Amino acid sequence: MNNRKLLVAALCAASITFSACNKKQGAQTNDEIVPAINLADMDTLVRPQDDFYHYVNGGWIKANPLKPAYSRFGTFDVLRDRSIEQIHGIVDELAQGSYKAGSNEYRVSVLYKQAIDSVKRNELGAQPILDELKSIEAINSKEALVDFAAQQDNKGDDTFFGTYVMADAENSDMNIFNLNQTSLALGNKEYYTDPKNGEIIKSYNQYIERIAQLAGYSAEEAQRIAKNNIAV
Repeated sequence: MNNRKLLVAALCAASITFSACNKKQGAQTNDEIVPAINLADMDTLVRPQDDFYHYVNGGWIKANPLKPAYSRFGTFDVLRDRSIEQIHGIVDELAQGSYKAGSNEYRVSVLYKQAIDSVKRNELGAQPILDELKSIEAINSKEALVDFAAQQDNKGDDTFFGTYVMADAENSDMNIFNLNQTSLALGNKEYYTDPKNGEIIKSYNQYIERIAQLAGYSAEEAQRIAKNNIAV
């Protein structure tokens, strides 16, 4: 009798276990499987031994033709464009409302309206930045230069170096303080030192002169500013 009870209990336990396993397996098969690689981004009509780049990226290139304003276009550019579009929508909506002066919504709304008001901006010309230009012209020593750089950094304008916080490259669980050198106006120093870039430097020099004149400097002063800018 006892053996019969044990047999029934064992069969019940086995039945419950089997049912639970089936449910678990069913739940697993219902999960969506996301491939690690989107095969549509590839061009399998190209033999990898002939052109591995287009074999891997051919589909993406065909589906995402390079835009005129871009020298490259990849997934990070797609992410940036989407982010800009979303931010534009948020800011555009904020610009339609009225907010308490000093609030974040008010600041964003005012800044956006000022940025798109090209008529007012052209009327003001360089007037809003004249104090900044005077501060630059007043620099007459290394100490004064350091003081000016510190003031600009407090405003969020990097001068000789930039500071920021981002994930630690060796431990992504934590953020760390980073310090790096800011870039030159043209990017790499080779633009300034390589003789083959003479036309680029010439055009850049003319550009600086033009900007200085628009800021109210005379032609002679503009030439001085451009010359000093290249010399630095």
